[in-house]
Order: sequence, then structure tokens, then C-alpha cells
Amino acid sequence: AARNEAQSRQLAAQSQALFDTNPELASLMAVSAYRTSPTAEARASLLRAADRKLVGLLPTEQEVTSLAFSPDGRTLASGGVDFVDGVGVVRLWDVETGQPQADLPSASDMVTSVAFSPDGETLASGSLDSTVRLWNVRTGQPHGEPLTHDDAVDSVAFSPDGKTLASGNTDFGTVHLWDLRSGQPLGDPFTHEGGVSSVAFSPDGETLASSTSPDGIENAEGKVHLWDVRSGQQRGEP
Repeated sequence: AARNEAQSRQLAAQSQALFDTNPELASLMAVSAYRTSPTAEARASLLRAADRKLVGLLPTEQEVTSLAFSPDGRTLASGGVDFVDGVGVVRLWDVETGQPQADLPSASDMVTSVAFSPDGETLASGSLDSTVRLWNVRTGQPHGEPLTHDDAVDSVAFSPDGKTLASGNTDFGTVHLWDLRSGQPLGDPFTHEGGVSSVAFSPDGETLASSTSPDGIENAEGKVHLWDVRSGQQRGEP
């Protein structure tokens, strides 16, 4: 412990000395110092690193409603009120250069949610046009036909094994599970009182969480529901 504390203080001192000449390296050293041992000196360096101005801004001119990093951290997907030739697009960015890589024509309306599959090879996008689209990230080509809802889709999430996609419906308050191999729904949708605003799988993929908004429903409350993915039954009370 004493050795780690000494090493942490040394890294923190080197970090402080480099901030004016090499802020990127100084920030990395501050993180390394704090991970080695959370000394007061390491914390001071880390706070200084966190106070740095943004390195750069991605040049998107329209409202962005959803972001997702690829698993390797090299690509960022953004979706929102971004249209090319009248079609809503998901834009892929090279994180290192800040330059756009591709525009995926994803919807006839605003893109509300984007998510990468665990292996990073597939991107899902949900839209106000009631569809979910799947894309091959490498080729930029769609995977099969769009998955259709009864109304706007506000959230999408992949299961940890990448075989299932969950999508939440804004107005009808439903969550659909999709078999990504066949493109078909898995069982009946999970139903809610209120629009579904977000969905997320547990790390083991056995539980799905879904949040609901009380908008437009008198005396309703925002809630989080937990679902058994295999049985489709709700786990306890919201």
C-alpha cells in the first residue's frame, strides 16, 4: 500500500508538470495515478484533468437525441433531427478524427434511439416513424426489413448475447422483444400504463428494465418495471 501511494504521488507530480505542455498525456497520468492509489495529490491532478476544455466538437447542426459508442470505442453513432434529402439518418463518426464516416438513411421521421450490438457489427435505430432498423456497420447496408411498431419507437437495446433486441413504444406503452436471426417478435409485448421511454437488459440477459412516462395519463406516475425475459412475467411491483 505504501509503495502504491508513493507511485501515485509521483505520477500525480509528473502529471501536474505536464499540463501546460502535453495536457493529453498529463490527463492519462492523472487517471493512472488515481487508479494506483486515490491519494490527495492524485485526486487534485484528476480534477485538473476533468476541468480541461473539450478537445473538439462534432459538426452536427441539428438536435441530437441519442448517442452510442461502438464496443471498441472507435465509432460514435448519433441520431436525431438530422435529415439528408428528406430522410432521417444515423451518422457514424470516427472518434479519433472527429470526422463523419457514413450516413445511414434510417427513417422517414426523427431518429430517437441508437444502439450497437455487443460485437459492434450491427447498429439498431428507432424512430418516430414506428420502425426499428438494423444495419451492418462495416458495409452500411440494412439487415433485412424494418421491425414495425404500432407507434413511435423511443428506445432500443441489445441483449448481452446479441441475439435479442428490445424496443419501447412511446404512445401505446409496449416493449417488444425481437429475434434478430428471424426478424420476428418473441412472444407478446410487455404492456405498460404510459409511454415507454427507455429499455435496458441486465448483464446476464435474464431481466429487462423498462421505464414509463406518465405523460397524458391523469394521476399516473413515472415507473420502472422489471421483466423476466424468458417468461414475459413482471418481477414484483414497479
